[in-house]
Amino acid sequence: MRLLRERAKRLVGLYYEIVEPLFSFPRHRESLAQLLGPQTCYEECMTLEMFREAVEGKDVCVLGPLPSAPRNCQLLGAPEGGLERALEAGLPLAFLTTDLDAEERLLRMALDIVPFLFVHLHGDNRERFLFFESSLKRNRVIYTSQSHSLGCVISLGGFSDGDRAALFPMIAGARSVRVFGYDFSKPERGRKPEVSMKDKALKLSVAREVLMRSAELLGYDVEEGEVITFSRRGANT
Repeated sequence: MRLLRERAKRLVGLYYEIVEPLFSFPRHRESLAQLLGPQTCYEECMTLEMFREAVEGKDVCVLGPLPSAPRNCQLLGAPEGGLERALEAGLPLAFLTTDLDAEERLLRMALDIVPFLFVHLHGDNRERFLFFESSLKRNRVIYTSQSHSLGCVISLGGFSDGDRAALFPMIAGARSVRVFGYDFSKPERGRKPEVSMKDKALKLSVAREVLMRSAELLGYDVEEGEVITFSRRGANT
């Protein structure tokens, strides 16, 4: 699994370059959050290998929070913002990216039915992690961080659950990743009313830049439209 970890590490520099200067998240808090992750790497490596086997060479769809109808998907994943829509539509998710910020009832359902969970550890979700910790131990979980890691947590970079949901299939070698129900130009009101729409718009803009530049580093071309399509270079040759 060294290859997948190395692919992910390529993206951390973009977090330092793009996100930190704008938001000034304390890097030491990101590093401290990694201590919540696993102390031994065997199970995480096995889970990562199973995810690679499930995704490599496949056409993967990612479902965002806006109304959409994913089609021609060999596998379907989502960020936590798309979880409720997927559950309401009865769509089987293969993976979910989360920082444990969704409603508890939705996360509990996801823990029961989603095969792979990517749980992001950062400086502001320690209490949420401790609340769900015992439940997470029953699942195939891969823990991620925005900063470099010396332990079992995967250093991914990224910025939001949305861009991470699209990036993980690329890291695992998907043939294509098509993103449905995303609009980086129109912020939605979420569960945190204290976050202004202006701040949400800025975060969406940053998430888009991180996603596009990360895809380039991973060797994917992008076609933007109502559906955003990332295609691995040379996949059809």
